[in-house]
Amino acid sequence: MIERKHIIEKSAQLFRSSGIRTNTMDDIACAVGISKKTLYQHVADKNELITEVIASEFVVIKSSIDHILLSSANSIEALLRFNAFIVRFLNTINPVAITDLHKLYQAIHNEWKDKFQKLFSDAIKNSIVNGKKSGIFRDDINEELITQLHTEKIDQFHETDGYKNSYAERVEVIKEMATYYIRGLVTKQGETILNKHLTDFNKYLKE
Repeated sequence: MIERKHIIEKSAQLFRSSGIRTNTMDDIACAVGISKKTLYQHVADKNELITEVIASEFVVIKSSIDHILLSSANSIEALLRFNAFIVRFLNTINPVAITDLHKLYQAIHNEWKDKFQKLFSDAIKNSIVNGKKSGIFRDDINEELITQLHTEKIDQFHETDGYKNSYAERVEVIKEMATYYIRGLVTKQGETILNKHLTDFNKYLKE
């Protein structure tokens, strides 16, 4: 018997590779190896299927970010690894899928955009607060404002043509963006740590 999880996973693969609009419910049923009637026994319509796909992606991404925060030696490493993760994540998605979601399924897009923004902002703020406590970030930093600014930068990169650039270009943009704002946060002790971890950025891209 076909499992709902398999349908979600196969749909995610199709959406990632060739977009949402071009993959009809007939295409999805065929790819899964079931009839469209059986497919509709698991999901009411394409909107529900898209929502389920994004929800499953959210769980995976949250787990990855949680792992980064828990396993990093310090807040600077955590922020650099977080930004490297953003590049890797965008590299797995066909830009057409993002465009389709934004233009054709705005309600779903807006709902999940807010959830992803909160996930990202919580990770950034948590890292900044911990960095202040450990003495590698300045005490006078307004973590709320810095978090908002960096989250907006990530969102702008995602919503504009930034994600359509080559992988090397995306890496360079994210690395420079992260370096620019982290340098404004660090103490003298933190600057030494930042310079060390910047040499590991390419390693973080391969995690």
